[in-house]
Amino acid sequence: AGQDGSQCGIGVVFRMDSHGALVVDSLVPGGPAWESSTSGGLQVGDVLQTVDGKNVYRWPVAQLAPLLLGPEGTLVRLGVQRSVAMQEGSAGGASPVPREAVLRSLIIDVQRKRFSPPPEPFSASRPPIVDARRGLGGKETVRTVASNGGSAEGQFTA
Repeated sequence: AGQDGSQCGIGVVFRMDSHGALVVDSLVPGGPAWESSTSGGLQVGDVLQTVDGKNVYRWPVAQLAPLLLGPEGTLVRLGVQRSVAMQEGSAGGASPVPREAVLRSLIIDVQRKRFSPPPEPFSASRPPIVDARRGLGGKETVRTVASNGGSAEGQFTA
């Protein structure tokens, strides 16, 4: 745990897609996932499949948060699917073949650390923010801090 015994996250904002899967919506600047993204780490659009070897595809957020959070400096191993565009080619020298996307499964290790997300302006008309790094919440659909300082329904930060 951190010096005060609290749990740390990895700086990822997830959103739920139409199939109930968690998709990387953004990476929080200064967070571990943001720092690792330049070396092949998590990317926006990655679909979460596993956490530390457990299949978490379409799991409720309340069950997923405890797996993503942990003591500062520890690793979390994420299995994701990433859509990768194929290069355009030519069919026997004729017209170019349209680009196709393929799904690649990747295993990415991210080290948990303490970081500060951008602040969200207070508004009495909005429900409270659920911030998984502080262990609050438990709703399927949560509001949380987005990387631009705003918030959006159906997002979850770890």
